[in-house]
Amino acid sequence: MITQAFIDTINEQTKHPLGTVHDINFVSPDTDEFMFDTMFGPVSAGERFVLIQPNFIMAHIVAEAGCFQSVSEARKNGWNKPIPTGLTNFVVGKKKIKIWTFIEQKGS
Repeated sequence: MITQAFIDTINEQTKHPLGTVHDINFVSPDTDEFMFDTMFGPVSAGERFVLIQPNFIMAHIVAEAGCFQSVSEARKNGWNKPIPTGLTNFVVGKKKIKIWTFIEQKGS
């Protein structure tokens, strides 16, 4: 199981010297460390990781990534849908923000 402390440690290790972020990775807390390393490793400078909360939908993801100012704005713009299971990649907005989500499929 991935914990917030684990995510904080990874984020500290991957801080870009200029503070820029090129990929934002959202990970389910149900993911074990082996699967995390398989899906995201090796991590590099400029990557940021966020732990997906149980109530999150895609609107929370794109708002947390900075594509919208709020979750309600993201919902109004069509992101009011569930987070897909598995590894998913989105490129969103004029800034071309790369968003990766990983929710392990149950029973896999």
